[in-house]
Amino acid sequence: MVKTIAPSARKPNFAGWANDIRLMRERDGRNHRDMCVLFRWACQDNFWSGNVLSPAKLRDKWTQLEINRNKQQAGVTASKPKLDLTNTDWIYGVDL
Repeated sequence: MVKTIAPSARKPNFAGWANDIRLMRERDGRNHRDMCVLFRWACQDNFWSGNVLSPAKLRDKWTQLEINRNKQQAGVTASKPKLDLTNTDWIYGVDL
């Protein structure tokens, strides 16, 4: 998946990746399914796909990733709502 996102990425250090996954399981109490689901979501997100390319970065940004994913799933976006420049509701009740 990483090579798909960043074809010029360095060859992964799989021993380091395995250690980071072990740390997420033992120290952080995460399971493999949660790691895979969050990593897959990060790889599909426009912003995070270029920032989370390894288990170490996944572990480091876990809380931020979860918050963003949960907001997205709830239908809440981090961006401002679109302005409706043709809305005239604000003028009702004003006599000219």
